[in-house]
Amino acid sequence: MVDVNQALLGKWGWGLLTNRVSLCMQVSKSKYLGHETFLNTPVPNCASWTWKNFCKSRNLIQKGAYHFNGDERSTIIWEHPWVPGVEDFKPIPKGSPCHGNFLVADFILADSTWDYPKLVATFNAQRASDIACVTLPSFPQRDSWIWSSSPNGKFSTKLAYLTDQKDCAISFGQAVASISECPAVALWEHPPEDRCKINFDNSIQKDVLTVAAICLDSTGSVLGIETKLHPHTSSVIGECLAAKLAISLKISHLILEGDSLVAIQSLMMGPDLCQ
Repeated sequence: MVDVNQALLGKWGWGLLTNRVSLCMQVSKSKYLGHETFLNTPVPNCASWTWKNFCKSRNLIQKGAYHFNGDERSTIIWEHPWVPGVEDFKPIPKGSPCHGNFLVADFILADSTWDYPKLVATFNAQRASDIACVTLPSFPQRDSWIWSSSPNGKFSTKLAYLTDQKDCAISFGQAVASISECPAVALWEHPPEDRCKINFDNSIQKDVLTVAAICLDSTGSVLGIETKLHPHTSSVIGECLAAKLAISLKISHLILEGDSLVAIQSLMMGPDLCQ
């Protein structure tokens, strides 16, 4: 539901970005924007609840909006997102960051083609190639904002929601991938051929302590299992009782394995300490 609300708010944010005419937009722009654009203006602490909610949609809008360069010389290369297919729609300059209001129109020749040598001098080869692939209008058009995932470039609540969900899915996939790249951990190590291994553990549920011990040979075959209930709620006591249960199986040449340092140290000092 939160994501749907963000997409609905995005429609209002898109209207502020594209100068959509409405009384609410006109009042909001005159009060909070001034000469700034909707994506860049800071949110004052004294802003109304409505304006703050409009501004919450900016992150969503920035995922899919870029500035189309027509003929009005208003697209600033370091400020506006304007290259589709590039991260954040903003190309990174070659060398140190550049300052100043350099316009996209400054990189376009009189015949409405890109000044490729100038692109290569300003951006790295890959970004210059990406920019050169952007189709320029063959006849004069107004500079405008385009929604990248829309066939006609227009914003829609449905497409905004899908764009946001796609981004969340990518983040989730990266998180899953990072988990899957963790090194494999052996869950249980087989004992030597002349030994058996007894694993012991405990669990607490509804003020009842359950202790268990299981004995396996070197092939992983189960030789014996014991479980008991105790009226305790301490996990440390549970580990000690589980260790005691393991000893009660009376199997010689065995290895005891548990995850309680207290119980293991007590066994090393003497089984009676587990009483």
